[in-house]
Amino acid sequence: MASIGHSLIGDGTYGVIPKNAPEFAKYFPRQALHAGYLSFIHPRTGQKMSFEAPLPPDMAELLARLKALG
Repeated sequence: MASIGHSLIGDGTYGVIPKNAPEFAKYFPRQALHAGYLSFIHPRTGQKMSFEAPLPPDMAELLARLKALG
């Protein structure tokens, strides 16, 4: 993402923290990256595998706080 100018919150390796970022975003403890839905064909069986996962609570709070900024 950083290579296209969109670093991820919490990415300590490739992320660039903007100077005007809110404190809660600067110190998010992990990458703010989540796949709500993932699907692939199993390489051995050929069966389609699908998985869904809700947004983790810490990321839901981060998103709500970012949306509240306007």
